[in-house]
Amino acid sequence: MIKIGQVQRQLRALLGQSVETDQEKYLQLDEEKVPTVSLGGNVLLGYMEYADGVLAILGREGDRSDQADLARRIHADKYPGPIRITARCELSCGAIIYRNGKKGREYLVIRAVKGHTGFPKGHREAGETLIQNAMREIKEETGLTPKIVPGFRRESHYVVDKTIEKRVIYFLAHQEDDQQVVLQKEEVAVGHFMPFHQAMSVLSYPRDRNILVGAESFIKKKEKNKA
Repeated sequence: MIKIGQVQRQLRALLGQSVETDQEKYLQLDEEKVPTVSLGGNVLLGYMEYADGVLAILGREGDRSDQADLARRIHADKYPGPIRITARCELSCGAIIYRNGKKGREYLVIRAVKGHTGFPKGHREAGETLIQNAMREIKEETGLTPKIVPGFRRESHYVVDKTIEKRVIYFLAHQEDDQQVVLQKEEVAVGHFMPFHQAMSVLSYPRDRNILVGAESFIKKKEKNKA
């Protein structure tokens, strides 16, 4: 199985900005060089090589095609080259949200209904920029409307079920008032602002703790430069 990053690099090198796949869908590399589909998804299922170039195989978010089914769909006489299947890649955006509480800086940490504890995030919708994606998810999951802090961006990558590569982009957002957190009960069980060290102790994954450390360091440096 070919890693999604290898496919992305080859597509960028060989195809530039776009390539036709079938009559309905075509690949676009957005401003962040992320494969997206014109009909609303952001999933690169695979690709195949042939004499004149590369055919990108695309599908919508949630497409459950297995390799055999995908091979049947794309292996037409028009494209007789070898088929190479990749893991699906899903893009999500979110933010590390902080506020200045009575006892110092606090970060918003949420526990999903599924059980893990982390930060607000969610899948990107068609036509959204990365920041628009993050802000929509924040509003939906927490009811908050913080302001994005320029200059901070971190990514995490992980694989689910050995076939789905998750790419999550986090921004930094400042909640300037004491607006109440209103949780999206279908997705989020609990959400609280808490000090840095407490947040570090409750986050489920090391990758999220690393991102929080980066956010804390970024804020401290920003405050020092203002002084």
